[in-house]
Amino acid sequence: MDPYLEHPKLWKGVHDTLLVYMMEVLQPQLAPRYIATLEGRLVLQPLDQPTSAWSRHGYLSDVSVESRAPGSTEARPGSVAVAEPPLTPTATLWVEQPDLRFWHGYLEVRRSADQSVVTAIELLSPWNKTPGQGQDEYWRKQRELLLSDISLVEIDLLRGGAHTVAFRPGSFPPSDYRVCIHRADRPNAFAAIPFSLRDPLPLVSIPLRDGDRDAVLDLPTAFTRVYDAGVYHALAAYSGAAEPPLEMEEGAWADEILCAAGQRETSPGGNGTDPEAKPER
Repeated sequence: MDPYLEHPKLWKGVHDTLLVYMMEVLQPQLAPRYIATLEGRLVLQPLDQPTSAWSRHGYLSDVSVESRAPGSTEARPGSVAVAEPPLTPTATLWVEQPDLRFWHGYLEVRRSADQSVVTAIELLSPWNKTPGQGQDEYWRKQRELLLSDISLVEIDLLRGGAHTVAFRPGSFPPSDYRVCIHRADRPNAFAAIPFSLRDPLPLVSIPLRDGDRDAVLDLPTAFTRVYDAGVYHALAAYSGAAEPPLEMEEGAWADEILCAAGQRETSPGGNGTDPEAKPER
């Protein structure tokens, strides 16, 4: 994983494009009995919280000019009645919030014959891992899938945020990233792939049905396609610090790689890491 692509301004593009290339690498393995489809749901940003890490933009506020309603005119005895002017609504303050609603994509593996869903594949976003409305909404969908006959594969490539995948915290060793696989034919168990920043991205089993052998999601190939197609070598802010910050040891390791690649001129340790920063794992 490239930790610089976890930055809120880049992750939405990485997330959406990675789903497309994940679908591409799966499709040949699934035909003709199954197909992979790109699905999504409309998500509403929490209204009781300030701009959070998952939002690509901040609030764009525009305050209108307040106008006073003209005074009313009363009719006096013996005078000609004058029509009252129309009521003027109280002036309002407009707050533009461009990311109030956004589209969260995911993949489904379906039977070709009847389009029934066999497996859901979720690529987590900061929205899913933010305690509160975002995480609660994700957990509701997660519970529905765990109680159904649909398998669930959760891929978490974000160091920041709260533990969100289905297996309980502490069930497996702490890690930077993780994959959780819940098979419909083993409802009381989870398979996990914990891995660190320095580990290669994993090859992930995708459960199918009727005794069919699992498909294999080649995550390294899909991620490389995303990196190249999105020209992230130019978009990522390699001259600064990763967000969330890297711990000191990982920061020095990343510095060495960036210096060797010509992306950074500073010496190892110049990654802008915070020695006290300990991202959620």
